[in-house]
Amino acid sequence: MNGSNGKSCSKKPAFLGFCLSLILVACATKQLTTEYCTGMALEKLASEHAAQGLASAGNVIISQCADQGVSLDVQRYQSAYDLSQENFCKNTEAFYYGYHGNKYEEICSEPDTFDRDYALGKTIFDLKLEIWNVENKLEQSSREVELYSSGSGYAGSSRIDRARKDIRDYKAEIGRLRIKLFESRSRAEELGFELD
Repeated sequence: MNGSNGKSCSKKPAFLGFCLSLILVACATKQLTTEYCTGMALEKLASEHAAQGLASAGNVIISQCADQGVSLDVQRYQSAYDLSQENFCKNTEAFYYGYHGNKYEEICSEPDTFDRDYALGKTIFDLKLEIWNVENKLEQSSREVELYSSGSGYAGSSRIDRARKDIRDYKAEIGRLRIKLFESRSRAEELGFELD
């Protein structure tokens, strides 16, 4: 699977969580079959939504089941969702859930630290992803300068000058992002989270 940056998810283990999040979103919004509108499959679907930190999809599922000509047992779906949501909120380590890039739709009301810890972990994940993206842009601009400066490729001096300016801007952006990452990681360590 390719991400929006054109890189394969398998090339960077840090992006596994990001790629899984994309898959989970696609699965959570799939068109339901009649089988998923009734019985154990419905309970399983509700449990999966909560176990993935996703908000209840009851209204979407009601609509999709109606399209299949099946009346949804809303109480059955909601009971399974509520049980799985409670388990998710009690047993998921919020910081690490965000740190690995997992999607979470603020389904936990207690403990109130869940949202805070998840947000901190997700911030670190997002900053690392952003740094990686800017580093790739920096590398591309550096190759352009090298290519055009060596005479291998034709470009006017304005193209080389623009690439050099981009390099300076990317380096500044990476520096700014690394400071934010350092601050976020320091905060996580103060809260007792172990980081790799």
